[in-house]
Amino acid sequence: MRNRNRRFTICHLVGKFVVLLICLAWLVLASGCGSSMQQPAPKPVLTGTTNLVVQMASTSNGHNTGFEMTLSNVSLIDESGKVVVLISTPQKAEFSHVNGGATPFPTVSVPQGVYPSVSVTYSDALFEFLTPATPSQGVGTDIFQVSLGPQKATVELAAPITVSGKAMGLTLDLQESRSASCVCDGVSNSFSITPVFKALPFQIAAQPTNEQNGKITGLSGRINAVDAGSTNITLNVNNGFSFPTSPNGPNLQLALDDATAYQGVAGAASLVPGEFMEADVAVQSDGSLRATRVEVRDPQALNTMIGPVIVSSSLAPEFVQEGIQQQGDDLSVNPISSSTYAYSASTVFQTSGRVVLPADLPFTASFDASSLALGQNVAVNFIQQSFTGASRTQADALTLMPQTLNGTVSSVTTSGAYTVYQSNLQAGDPVVVTSGKNTVTVYVNSATQLLNSGAITAGGVVRFNGLLFNDAGTFRMYASRVNDGVTD
Repeated sequence: MRNRNRRFTICHLVGKFVVLLICLAWLVLASGCGSSMQQPAPKPVLTGTTNLVVQMASTSNGHNTGFEMTLSNVSLIDESGKVVVLISTPQKAEFSHVNGGATPFPTVSVPQGVYPSVSVTYSDALFEFLTPATPSQGVGTDIFQVSLGPQKATVELAAPITVSGKAMGLTLDLQESRSASCVCDGVSNSFSITPVFKALPFQIAAQPTNEQNGKITGLSGRINAVDAGSTNITLNVNNGFSFPTSPNGPNLQLALDDATAYQGVAGAASLVPGEFMEADVAVQSDGSLRATRVEVRDPQALNTMIGPVIVSSSLAPEFVQEGIQQQGDDLSVNPISSSTYAYSASTVFQTSGRVVLPADLPFTASFDASSLALGQNVAVNFIQQSFTGASRTQADALTLMPQTLNGTVSSVTTSGAYTVYQSNLQAGDPVVVTSGKNTVTVYVNSATQLLNSGAITAGGVVRFNGLLFNDAGTFRMYASRVNDGVTD
């Protein structure tokens, strides 16, 4: 009996000792690697300033030919309520032409910190769309405008914006289809304009490839100045409709170097103030802008208009264009929208150098007097505007420009190295309104940038951006990029 009690006592003591060892081991582990795994990562120290590249973009179903407003103020608001102004000088901004793309404003230095909200103040907003032809009238343009003083736009953020590092970017993406509505019966029209933006911060890649990481393509404008060494130019950006009281858009400094590619001009030394040009731009690590491509489509031109062809006649031959981006000597005095242009054997027909057309396309990608079609996005360069009814403005050069088409995919096939999509455009698309055709065959290859979030299948809504060709009455597009679509 005594021995059993003694054995119980020894076992009891040994058990306590083992438990103590286990507890000590657990405490060592908990104070070592275990606790460090559960601790939140230290917050970055936010001191100094960051060069912030602010750019405007749009997400649209493509119904509008134009959506413009004056941005009078854009600001960041930090956690304490302090306001940091990004844009204080009023800027005209047309958003439809950057559907799926972007265009920048001058870079601004911003205190590093966390900013839970963004404020956008605008005025004089308008949107326009095309109306179908009737037996008594041709294609028309409806413009709806609110000429009110400064108004606050809605700005949506997925999370507070942390401004840090040497440079970063911020995209103000206008949700165009949510920002305007219209009940348009031709009798008692009612409409509303309530701009909604998404504020999307982004980091600048060492080798940027698109607007989501610091590469901006198709920046159109007029050269204001070229420095003595031809290493920098000042570009007045063509941001929309022309107004006699202000420039079209911001003035941007673009650096040129040995890696800059030139189209239509021999090189940097051949650039002169007054010329219209288009540039692809890479944001640098310090927030400055470097031109990777410069294209001069017509050195002789004094005016340019970019927009869809809405009426055409091969008999004259002439066409009517709805000018969305306007810039020039005549237009600064006489701002216009729709205008009629005549073309002749001396008119140069060309395609934008922004899109490199592959040599093995399964169709003939041509743009000339015989294939000019309703709904195509065209840049018209000309010397002088004619405002008399009998005289037509003579087009010096016509350039087929990239455009964004929003549609529902009806089929997916392949042809050699290409994936071929049949896309059914929505009823309000300018191509449908002007031509009456709602189907486009789209060709995508390995060079196409796929910026969409998922696989493209039949029934999916997709935005294709590229050059739209008229192939003997069939619309075919070679797409240089693909974005998620917008439902009607």
